[in-house]
Amino acid sequence: MRSLLLNERFVFGLIGLNALILFTLGFPQISPELRNALLWLDDLITICFIAEAGLKIRRDSIRGYLGDAWNRFDFLIVILSLPSLVDVFVPSDLNQYSVFILLRMARAMKLIRTLRFLPDIDRTLEGIARAVRASFLIVITFLLGLFIAAVVSQRLFADADPAHYGDPILALYSTFKIFTVEGWFEIPDQLVENLPPLAAFFARGYFISLLMVGGIFGLSLVNSIFVDAMVADNNDELEAKIDALTEEIRALQCALARTIGESNEGESQLRGEDVGGSIGEAAGDRSG
Repeated sequence: MRSLLLNERFVFGLIGLNALILFTLGFPQISPELRNALLWLDDLITICFIAEAGLKIRRDSIRGYLGDAWNRFDFLIVILSLPSLVDVFVPSDLNQYSVFILLRMARAMKLIRTLRFLPDIDRTLEGIARAVRASFLIVITFLLGLFIAAVVSQRLFADADPAHYGDPILALYSTFKIFTVEGWFEIPDQLVENLPPLAAFFARGYFISLLMVGGIFGLSLVNSIFVDAMVADNNDELEAKIDALTEEIRALQCALARTIGESNEGESQLRGEDVGGSIGEAAGDRSG
């Protein structure tokens, strides 16, 4: 059993089985007997994860275990999923209370462990962290612009369209929808119905400029910077390979040049020896 719990493939299989159990528990049509059996099986999987963490700590020591980032991540997920062990003992008539709903939500935390089994997840997370650092300033600027646009819109259209601009929260949500090009024409069309023709004309122009600045240029700029920073690692790797290949080509050119130079020197020496031999023979013939 110990070897199974320390086997990554077996643990991944438990996570997949746990996902299937949680998916099945979402159907209200299943019988109470099957539901209880699935809950007990889910708790057994949680206990297996606890045992896995205990075995790794015993094998590597607490310092060695927590020294690995993925182990710390797994340990946190296991701790967060511990309240789900109480859920099976909760009577069904108490499930409507929020505290017991949170106990059920704790079961889903175990599924986050699948992240560590994704291929190249470390490189992906490094790319995300690099992209967040690179786009942090532009995101703050975008959010500040969103906030200013929402405040201005709420002051302008609170009376004409209280459903979308009745308070700052509604205005912020409606402005964000326009920035994301969701409902960018529905909101203005509903708003201008309560405005006179001239005010409706300027309102449409206002929302068009809002869409252009925030939705097309602003959000596109945030996305482009984020994506560019995400793939920057791949570009750096390609540049490193190209530089290495260039160095190899230069080394081959230098080696080829040396080889050609040595070959030319050898031919020159042979020619010199042939000329010298010919002169010596000619001199011998004359003396004879």
